[in-house]
Order: sequence, then C-alpha cells, then structure tokens
Amino acid sequence: MEKVKKSKKHSFIKGFIIFAGSLLILAGLVVYIFDPFYHYHAPYFSMKPVLTMPEYQVMGTIKNFPHDSSIVGSSMAENFDNSDFDKAFGCTSIKLIKTSGTTGQLLYYLKEDLKRNEIKNIFYSLDVSALETEYKEDFPDSSMPLYLYDDNPFNDVQYLFNKDVICKYIPYMLALSGNPSYNAGKFYSFDSDKSFSAYDAILHYERPAEVLDSVPESEYKPIVDSNISALKEVVEANPDTTFYFYIPTYSCLWWDNAYRMGQIDETYYAIEESAK
Repeated sequence: MEKVKKSKKHSFIKGFIIFAGSLLILAGLVVYIFDPFYHYHAPYFSMKPVLTMPEYQVMGTIKNFPHDSSIVGSSMAENFDNSDFDKAFGCTSIKLIKTSGTTGQLLYYLKEDLKRNEIKNIFYSLDVSALETEYKEDFPDSSMPLYLYDDNPFNDVQYLFNKDVICKYIPYMLALSGNPSYNAGKFYSFDSDKSFSAYDAILHYERPAEVLDSVPESEYKPIVDSNISALKEVVEANPDTTFYFYIPTYSCLWWDNAYRMGQIDETYYAIEESAK
C-alpha cells in the first residue's frame, strides 16, 4: 500500500513538473513570436510595428529593423512621421528617441546604431536642453531594462517570462497593429487626442513672476562645449554618413520662460556654438 502511495505521489510531482515546464515553454514561445519590444526580430505576419515605449524598444529597432537612416532626438522629435523623411531623402528610417534625453544618452543609441548598421543619413535634433546638460556616458543605467540592451541570452528570462509582456503588451500590440487607422510611421508619438492650440498653451503656462539675472558664462560654457565636442567626435569618426543637424522650433512661451529664468544668453550660446 505504501509503495502505491509513493508511486502516485511521484507521478503527481512528475506530471506537475511537466505541466509547469510546458506552460513556461509556451509563455516564452509566445513572447518570442510576438516580441512586442522587438528584442529578437522585426514584426512577423506582416504586422505593423507598434512603437510606443522608447526605453524598451529603441534597441530592438536598432538591432532588427531594416533601415539606412535614423532620426535622433528627445520628445521634440517624437511626433515626426518617419515616412516624411523616407520620401524626402529616399531612405528607410527608424527613430532613436529618449524623452528628455541628454547628449550622452542620445549618442549611446547613435553609436550602437552606427556600430551595428550601415547608416546613410542621421537626422539629429539639437535640443537646447540636451546641449545645456552635463555630458555623461552613464547610459543605460540600473533604472533601464538592461536585459534588452546587452547581448546576454541568459538574462532574457526577465523578458520571456514577464507577466506584463504576456498579459499587457502583447494584447496592446495586437490591437493597435490591427487597427486600420494606426499610422506605424509615427513611432513614439504622443500627440494623439491632444490639443496644441495657442489658447491651451497660454492657459497652462506658469509664467515666472520675476526676471532673474543671467546665468554666468562660466557655468554653461564648459557644459555646452563638451556636448558639442562629443557630437563632433561621432561625426568625424563616420565620414561615410551624412549628418543633418537642426535646431527644433520652440514656442514664444518657451523663449519667454528662458528669458525670465535668466537663461537667454545660455540658450543663444548653445545655438550659436552648435551652428558653428
């Protein structure tokens, strides 16, 4: 009798292990096939790419999306339609976006792209805020999904068996990709259902009450110069790539805020030096 009980117990444990293992394999296979962060491949089954989370998806597009050009920038470049660049320059582009990105963060993506692919054009948004932020090569850091950034297959378990990926991001990807009105060219855009009218802008603008003294040149010049120097190094190291640098347009309210916060001289310096 005791042997029968042990046999049944062992059979149950064995069956449970097989069942649990099968579920894990199935979960990992589902994530690999649909791959919402494009860590392994570009979209299968002629699905439209759904790119809404730059920190999780930019590296995947660098590694796996066919392209010969890249649009680089912060949120100032997020709402561009890639197809506009593709038509104008006869290219195939992706976006290398970091919201509120610094020069160091944007150059990390750009260097990875240039290292892994033959890039014909770089369209680089020279955001003043990035030029005015201290240049650091500390990206990606521990706040990022590092398993998507390295080439270590062993830590991919954090992606392959991720409950949010399976229950949230894959269904979202399938729903949006199957929507006929979804424009896949507007990677990472945030303008959907939002108003950018002058009235709304003024309504939400908190104007500084006082005009502060101008920031001394000794504070911003070394920072701006180091960012420009880092950009020049990348350009000079890639003579076969054409770089298009541009200053994104800012609203009158943005300029008013810069003036009242004592940052207007700093802003002019960043723009003039980068233009040189």
